[in-house]
Amino acid sequence: MAETLINLAVVGPYRNLFTYKIRSEDAVDLQKGCRFLAPFGNGMKVGFFVEKQTEPVGYRMRYVRERIDTFSPFPEYLFEFCRWISDYYFAGPGETLAAALPGTAKRKPKLEFVTIDRNFFEKIDSNNKAAVKLATKFLKGSPVREDYISRDKAMIPVIRDWLQSGVIAPRYRVKTTRKKVIGYRLRSSWKEKGLPKAAEQIDRIQPDTIYTGKQLVEDYGFTTYQVTKLHKNDVLEKVYDESGLTDLTNYPIRYDLPGVELLDGQKHALDEISPTIDEKRFEPFMLFGITGSGKTLVYCHAAKRAVEAGGSVLVTVPEIALSGLLLSSFAAFFGDRVAVMHSGLTPGQRYAVREKIASGDIKVVIGPRSAVFSPLKDLRLIIVDEEHDPSYKQDDPAPRYHG
Repeated sequence: MAETLINLAVVGPYRNLFTYKIRSEDAVDLQKGCRFLAPFGNGMKVGFFVEKQTEPVGYRMRYVRERIDTFSPFPEYLFEFCRWISDYYFAGPGETLAAALPGTAKRKPKLEFVTIDRNFFEKIDSNNKAAVKLATKFLKGSPVREDYISRDKAMIPVIRDWLQSGVIAPRYRVKTTRKKVIGYRLRSSWKEKGLPKAAEQIDRIQPDTIYTGKQLVEDYGFTTYQVTKLHKNDVLEKVYDESGLTDLTNYPIRYDLPGVELLDGQKHALDEISPTIDEKRFEPFMLFGITGSGKTLVYCHAAKRAVEAGGSVLVTVPEIALSGLLLSSFAAFFGDRVAVMHSGLTPGQRYAVREKIASGDIKVVIGPRSAVFSPLKDLRLIIVDEEHDPSYKQDDPAPRYHG
């Protein structure tokens, strides 16, 4: 029986792909972007699966050490986008793919799968033993880990089908740290709680908006005791930092911004941009204005249009420091559906944010040039703030590209 040969994009400054042999169990359901640990020189390196090698080669090949991913961590479009960057900027394909996946050179956090549609598993009736076994495990409420699935290869096609149908979702297990509370948000079911004394004050709070405890006390007339009590009674829920919102430390949310009326020039700009968002048609626009002229408000309203149409938005800035300033404006419109993505975050933090982006929970991503690797779904709008700034060009480390 002929051996299976694969070509890997090895992480490093290598323009070419490297061919390896793999065992039959590692050749099941191969997807572009799956990672392998492979011998390279006298050591081991991570390589991304690109394609099968169909033609025989005239030299001795080595076996990969192990397959790291059961399922590719890349959406297909992001994998192809990284390959394009590699070709266009003459960068190593392994380096480019690694740039889109935090911490790749140091292996990866473990992958697990969580339930999205519990009803599906409660009604499942199948002769497939692997499907029944998995459904039972999902119904227990615990995530199903990738290493559990890898012990029974019959589970792999079942998991793949369930992922495609949306009844489960992938999630990386990252090192958990104590989460920081960034504020409170009104629960949609608060009127069922029967709290008439606080009802008038609560009515002034906007749903889907995050308020700090200080704001609720100073601006809305609550006492600290009331805030604690309302949280305990499930009227207010705590909002934790899960999407880079700690960048708001120096730039508090501009809650007044959504109520600011657009000027004629801003309305005209928005009227020009909006049809291309609705029609999903590519067209570049240049928004010119001095600092303080109101460009950010146009950004926010255009982004709102894109999100309401079911899409997502990428906002790039020249420097990490500027992401917090824009975040303070976008958070007023989108709450915790906006996140920052930049190299200043730890690999674990970037994985956590990347997971929320890939799941569709995050609709707006703000960040410097590396944010272009975010796995956004249905991208409808790209905003390049201060487009002339030379910081959009990556000089070091590789891959070297222009954001």
